[in-house]
Amino acid sequence: MLTACFIGGPAIYLMNVMATEWHIWALLIVIGMIMYLRMPVAEAYIIGQASTRNRSSIMGIFYFGSMESGSVLTLGMGYLIDHIGFNASLSIAGAAIFFITLICSLWLWRIHD
Repeated sequence: MLTACFIGGPAIYLMNVMATEWHIWALLIVIGMIMYLRMPVAEAYIIGQASTRNRSSIMGIFYFGSMESGSVLTLGMGYLIDHIGFNASLSIAGAAIFFITLICSLWLWRIHD
């Protein structure tokens, strides 16, 4: 799961530097695969950590957050693109994904010990 997320940040950043249409198509396929590769792993982790009593509520919150957060993030990216430009916005998004994944991986590593 962490590997897929660590690939996501640089993949979004690479949207700035792709030169040809074929590179962009390949990158979009990679980004789409990353989005759906991490879902079963996250679901299995949540199910393993949640109690049987609260499992369905926690999964409902997880699905709501994973599906509906895209609309809020789209508004934020639109605002950034309007004010600072497309390239800077994708750079910020890619760096944010990478560093959030890094922080979460350190947190999960600490919990594992």
